[in-house]
Amino acid sequence: MDIVPNKLRRRSECGNPWTESEWETLVRLHMENKSLEDIAKNLSRTTITIRFAIKEISESRITTPPSSQSRINKFINDRNIRKLIHFTAINNIKNIKKNGLLSVDNLKRGNIEFLCNDSDRFDERGGVCLSITNPNRHLIRQFTLRNKDIEWAIIEIDPSILETHDCLFFDTNASFAKCRNRSEKELSNFSSLSDMFKEEIENKSGILKRVSKKSNETTCEQAEVIVKKNIPVSKILTMYKNNG
Repeated sequence: MDIVPNKLRRRSECGNPWTESEWETLVRLHMENKSLEDIAKNLSRTTITIRFAIKEISESRITTPPSSQSRINKFINDRNIRKLIHFTAINNIKNIKKNGLLSVDNLKRGNIEFLCNDSDRFDERGGVCLSITNPNRHLIRQFTLRNKDIEWAIIEIDPSILETHDCLFFDTNASFAKCRNRSEKELSNFSSLSDMFKEEIENKSGILKRVSKKSNETTCEQAEVIVKKNIPVSKILTMYKNNG
């Protein structure tokens, strides 16, 4: 769903094209009856630009800013996303059944015994790492080579947490340099979720094209979601031993 009027997509009376995030902020502030000056300061634009954009709001008959959650819900349904995937050492399943999925920091704070999946993680963003629809087979293969004695379990999770939990969206592995340089505010935007399914993305190997992918599969196998909150047991759909 494209929420920015075409006029504001182009360089015109409004200067630089508007992003969806900026447009949502503009609509919200306008509905809160903020002054032109306050809106201009918030968005780092001129009052003339804001006046023209508000005219577009009136002509478009926009009355409320779109809810990010409602957009995510529509996106999940449109793409037929039925599950998110987490994999972990099978030794951790007993505690996961009791406590749900917790970040490493929260596991440590709760003095909960666990076997760490990735002691060499380089993205430095705390949270629970998930993929969409399919397991990250690339990482499973890597971890199996490093830890040949460990058996792995696959955990399927209700995709509604993309709406209800604070999430960061990465179109490839979160440790890739371009991902490390992006702010959490940017990574939590709806556009970052939709970017996981772009026709082309940049990963460590170069430019990856979207080929032979189902609508609910990310363009890059290593695309990931980092969930900033704990994931309760109630959101776990099923768990099983990895056989692939």
